[in-house]
Amino acid sequence: MRRGGVAHAGRGLLSEDVQSDPFPGTMKSAMNRTRAFLPVLLLAATMIAGCDGVYIYQYRGRLVSADKRTAVSGARVSAFPEPIECSKESSSDAFVTTDHDGRFTGSFAMLTGWVFALRPPPPPLAEVSLCVQVPGAPQKIEIPISTDAQSDVVSGKRQLDLGTVIVPQGK
Repeated sequence: MRRGGVAHAGRGLLSEDVQSDPFPGTMKSAMNRTRAFLPVLLLAATMIAGCDGVYIYQYRGRLVSADKRTAVSGARVSAFPEPIECSKESSSDAFVTTDHDGRFTGSFAMLTGWVFALRPPPPPLAEVSLCVQVPGAPQKIEIPISTDAQSDVVSGKRQLDLGTVIVPQGK
């Protein structure tokens, strides 16, 4: 054994980390520690700060005419989480077409402002705005949504049951 407490050929009193860095308080030692924790720091920063994420809502319903029995088939329908103005020029990929029974299904997304691994499910909505394009003037219909009609969350997507929607006669 040599003086100073350092042993020969790695059989020493000091750990391998200290032996590999002869000056354990130096910048090289600090850089090695930082390099070891960098992946952990990046993961934590991504989970906390993240980037914009989305809440996804899937909706379904049925359109009937003012007589409350006749299905409205072939209408274009789209739901929005906030009030909107419907116009003939409204052209959105979000519009879906009702089938021969007046049934429709679609989805929309809302930005959350953040993303991280433990994101809660999409929050319930008080109402949605339904834009219905039928022959004549497009119509906006505000639909209140009960808690029971949106209680299902499947794979992080809130399911909205809009029920039977009555399309008022042309305005």
